[in-house]
Amino acid sequence: MGQRIGNGFNAFLHSGAIAGFGWLMASLIGKKYWPAIWLLLALIIVPPFAWENTLWGFQSQFYFMVIFCPATLRLLGLE
Repeated sequence: MGQRIGNGFNAFLHSGAIAGFGWLMASLIGKKYWPAIWLLLALIIVPPFAWENTLWGFQSQFYFMVIFCPATLRLLGLE
């Protein structure tokens, strides 16, 4: 049961990171390019070449790094 919860959590992190990156790109580039942004994300990020790594519990540290890195850089840039 614990492994299934971990797999679901990591799948949620993976999907959330993709959606957050797409939202950030759309807010920077413009909402009219929304379909092109999602097509680009689907072609580059979504294919499950190593889907075991996406679901494996140990890999969540990389998703946390991707999610929190922009916030850290933003906070470091403030004076």
